[in-house]
Amino acid sequence: MFIFHFPELDLPDPRTLVEPVSIIPKLPSNMQANLASSKWKERKEVLDELLTLVNATPRIQDAPELGELAKSLATCISKDANINCVMTAAHVMEGLAKSMMSPFGRFRETVIPLMLERLKERKANVTDAIGAALDAVFATVCGYEWISCLWLMGSADDFTRYDTRSDTSFGKQKPTNKRRDSQVSRSLTIDINNASANWPDKDADRSACCFTRGRF
Repeated sequence: MFIFHFPELDLPDPRTLVEPVSIIPKLPSNMQANLASSKWKERKEVLDELLTLVNATPRIQDAPELGELAKSLATCISKDANINCVMTAAHVMEGLAKSMMSPFGRFRETVIPLMLERLKERKANVTDAIGAALDAVFATVCGYEWISCLWLMGSADDFTRYDTRSDTSFGKQKPTNKRRDSQVSRSLTIDINNASANWPDKDADRSACCFTRGRF
């Protein structure tokens, strides 16, 4: 009797089968003004509109204007005093990253540091929302771009605040090229070892292990 072992296949993201749609014409005309409003209800109202729009668009077409939107959302996540606005902005960021897919990755240098800063928040519902948004952002990054993401974290404390969350995207990544991703893993380990002069040794060792224990 012959037993055949078929390799596990990763199913494609259903969004890849959907035609991209531009959301630029549908953005609220008062978006930037309301996001900068001193009244939290006005900020929340426009964020709710954005969330409805993003959730209704499974595949968002890339556009230069989306970079400004991502930056505005990250700023809201980082600095808004109202946690309801922060959580809604995080939900919008998560939906935007998931619907744009890989093109969103180029915004990483703008949004990641601001989002990580707010992970100092003590309220679990806030950090959960931001963490889910970071998961979605990291999922748009591949290959050697992970090195820049690591440095965007700024310190071992930033890495630890994100990585200690359960089921983070570092554990979710499924490499499509084991040889390539092994090279990336080694590069990340080398870079972290070089950074140990600036980071506490125990944190640098912990971070390096995260990328070498099959989590990448």
